[in-house]
Amino acid sequence: MSPSRTMALYLTTTMLICVVWHRPAATAVRNRPYHIGLFSNGGWYSHDALTSDLAKQLANSGYKVTVIDMRLFNINSTIYHNGNFSVLQYQHESTESSRWLRRLQNRMWLDTIPISAGKLSKLKNLRFFMSFYDVHFQACHGALNDHRFMRSLMRLKLDLLVVDCILNECGLAMSALLAVPRVYMSNYPIVEQYADYAGVLANPAYVPSIFSKEVGQLRFVARTVNFIYRALSAFVRNRLLTRVHNVFASHGYNLPNLHREERSNVFYGTPFERLLDTPRPTSNNFKYFGCSDCLEETDHKPPEVINFIFKKKFLANYQTAPFLVGPIPTSAIPSNTS
Repeated sequence: MSPSRTMALYLTTTMLICVVWHRPAATAVRNRPYHIGLFSNGGWYSHDALTSDLAKQLANSGYKVTVIDMRLFNINSTIYHNGNFSVLQYQHESTESSRWLRRLQNRMWLDTIPISAGKLSKLKNLRFFMSFYDVHFQACHGALNDHRFMRSLMRLKLDLLVVDCILNECGLAMSALLAVPRVYMSNYPIVEQYADYAGVLANPAYVPSIFSKEVGQLRFVARTVNFIYRALSAFVRNRLLTRVHNVFASHGYNLPNLHREERSNVFYGTPFERLLDTPRPTSNNFKYFGCSDCLEETDHKPPEVINFIFKKKFLANYQTAPFLVGPIPTSAIPSNTS
């Protein structure tokens, strides 16, 4: 058996095991519309525009859609207008977030965000981007303090939560709190940009050759740089997960171990969805199962929550990578939001 066929058999077997392991208990009959929540965080220009467009597309396809908007910036062009989907909003525009937005707008006139093309040494842009996490976690604190917002969130009864790959830690924790599957999405292949602009080499073990300049054997220096960058990325990611876990714990929420949860889950992805590899996840659980836009009826399908994404193809052009999470007992939810 050829190596390619062996690998295909291995991937198919892995996927089928995951299907059996994660299949929902009751999928035969559904008496209500599939309820999808879109977690919008920040007020980013293109990111919120993508969320709004996706919400309209899903609602027009017959799904019940709720946009969960933790708004940091009051950008008129990305405020969600009334449509055939509902909006649960927490407004957290503050003096600090407004100041950060002005700094971002000024910086974008001078440079790219977060790393300049071909200039890995210009780490000030990366440090500036990371400072946004301070503003983001302040908003996460504020949302958890808003009992009306949290009660409304807990009553949504979501079947799926879609989270932008940028600043998704608070959304990840909320999806664990709600015990619903989640999907990462992005409006651009972020790791491909980082690999080209920062000079960081992709791992040739599983990255398709069409996407990587380094598909052959890595030299010692290149492999060392690759290892250091990935180790730093995993370290930063773990620190962020610890931070968001502590944020929720300080408000009385007993979350599962987010590190263990993310390490134990399998990511289902398409070629562009390599974006999840470098900053996320914390381990190599990314599984490539081919093109989500070219699945045929005879192909093996993931469980229902992934199947309807692939079959309807509404996320095929948004570079998505869905995966499942385990349940969380209601005893972990504070009494003021249950």
